[in-house]
Amino acid sequence: MNTLFKNAKWIWSGENNPDTYVDFLVDLDYNGGEVVLNISCDHNYAIYINGRLSAFGQYPDYPHYKIVERENLTPFLSKGNNEIIITAYHQGGSASTYFTSNAGAIFSLFLDGKEVCYSCEKTKSRINQNYKNGYCKYITGQLGFSFLYDATKQPCEFTNSVLVEKEKEFVCRPIKKLVLDGSAKGKEIAPNILDFAKETVGFLDLDFYSEDEQKIIFSYAEHLTDGDVSRFVGPRDFSVEYIAKKGENKYMNPFLRLGCRYLKIESEKEIKVNYIGLNEVSYPFSEKEELALEGDLKKIYQTAKHTLKMCAHDHYEDNPWREQSMYVLDSRNQMLCGYYLFNDNDYQRANLITISKSQKEDGLLAICAPTSKPTAIPSFSLFYPVAVAEYVEHTGDKSILDEVYGVCKEIINVFISRIDENNLIAQLPYPYWNFYEWTKGAGNSDDLGRKSTDPYVKKYDLLLNTLFLYSLEHFNKLAEVVGDKVLVDTFAIKKAVNREFLVDGKYVLDKESKICSRFGNSLALLTGVAENGVELAEKIKSGKEMIDITLSTATFMYDALLATDENNKEFILEDIRNKYNYMLEQGATAFWETIVGAKDFDNAGSLCHGWSAVPVYYFHKFFDKNIKV
Repeated sequence: MNTLFKNAKWIWSGENNPDTYVDFLVDLDYNGGEVVLNISCDHNYAIYINGRLSAFGQYPDYPHYKIVERENLTPFLSKGNNEIIITAYHQGGSASTYFTSNAGAIFSLFLDGKEVCYSCEKTKSRINQNYKNGYCKYITGQLGFSFLYDATKQPCEFTNSVLVEKEKEFVCRPIKKLVLDGSAKGKEIAPNILDFAKETVGFLDLDFYSEDEQKIIFSYAEHLTDGDVSRFVGPRDFSVEYIAKKGENKYMNPFLRLGCRYLKIESEKEIKVNYIGLNEVSYPFSEKEELALEGDLKKIYQTAKHTLKMCAHDHYEDNPWREQSMYVLDSRNQMLCGYYLFNDNDYQRANLITISKSQKEDGLLAICAPTSKPTAIPSFSLFYPVAVAEYVEHTGDKSILDEVYGVCKEIINVFISRIDENNLIAQLPYPYWNFYEWTKGAGNSDDLGRKSTDPYVKKYDLLLNTLFLYSLEHFNKLAEVVGDKVLVDTFAIKKAVNREFLVDGKYVLDKESKICSRFGNSLALLTGVAENGVELAEKIKSGKEMIDITLSTATFMYDALLATDENNKEFILEDIRNKYNYMLEQGATAFWETIVGAKDFDNAGSLCHGWSAVPVYYFHKFFDKNIKV
């Protein structure tokens, strides 16, 4: 606190209302030297110097793990008086990308290392009148609020700020800042519909002339439905709004990234467009040399790489259109690819630490990081020690264990404590969602409708118990590094799994449904549960009477088959070719959430999903001469 904010205090303007934008004014008489602004807020900000956007973007964090951004403002300053306006945005409402907290901003301005200005009750502030404050119009429950910007509004007067009580401990941003890559100009393929030609992520960017004041609605989508952009998909509303003033209108929203291929413009009256599009936003990865491939494998590789980059900003995201949320399974897949595409191991490290801070009081992880939503997925907690062990393996960075080993151990101990007299772990009760993958018998979406008052029905399933064994195996690698040990009778668990789920040489997901899946059988093979691995591998490959594995969990089947016989490489390549060429043939510019595509989840399927970039990982394993399978 003393070095990052010597005298600064948390402040705000007005009440602690959700979906509110507040401006803070700093006047700086500048005659040279380096000017750095340390800032943290709830939950986002943009900095304007003399009317020019100069910095943006609060790292997603928690009330108990608050990140400080260090912005070098020197290149944007002019000699003499400079007006610096910090616009802070308070989300306030529930979302999968945000941990709900009270409003506030704190900042200190340093000139050549000396604090020359800081936030306090005397700091001038005002509610930003251009945004419709308190609008609380959700795009999706995961992504959070949309916005309405009114260019006709005039600013109100600045007044003194009010002090607010918030956290006092801070950590510096652990990774590089996002960058603006320039404006993506779409091609008009139908009246008022722009096509960016591929999946694109960026800030809405406007430059047009309007004869009259009018509202304009911008809707966006990853695909067209009957030649049009679908603004409403179930309860979701993929739109943002702008009220134009008479004359020239220039505006870019630096708070909300839109992920889409298509943008629809609905104005009340005709406008003269100079430019309407997206100012693309990306993480400045340091890219490794691209793997030399040819034909369809090259196309798959490059599309997977594009998918991964569209799903990586301040942290890994499941998809840029519908959620922009960081889930453990999704990010684990993305990390595996990132080790071979990028030099930025600090990016994976930061993701893993951010996830660790989502640990709940019961020892397991929240559904996303960061979020304060109560729902959580037990299997995703089990994927966490796996992701940490893979990080240590790929980077050699054991120091991360100083921060996350305790979290991994507590996760493992939670599941150990739930091993019952049958040597099995039963599915977890409310508020947990016993999700594994999007297939019959493994999605368990009914869990989302449970209430705390519902009676708990004990049920065993194959996936939870084999995933525990898989997670434990990876955790033991971490325990060995730190000189620790956790004792579990894995032989008894494996015996119980065979007793409960083995039917006619294959494993069912549970006794009641008797559903058999490639995912479940792959985990039985991968964890050594299966006594005849070669025979089971052949059954998995044939897929007869088995539900196919999804794009999200394919790594487990591929790894199980490779562990059985490295010659299964050809089967894996053929499986990748079949599924990924199918998506490309359907016009995919990024890889989908599921093989069903946009029609899945009642027409809410994502067409750019980070967990589907996994061909990158296997192509490097198979074709990079420096890597052995």
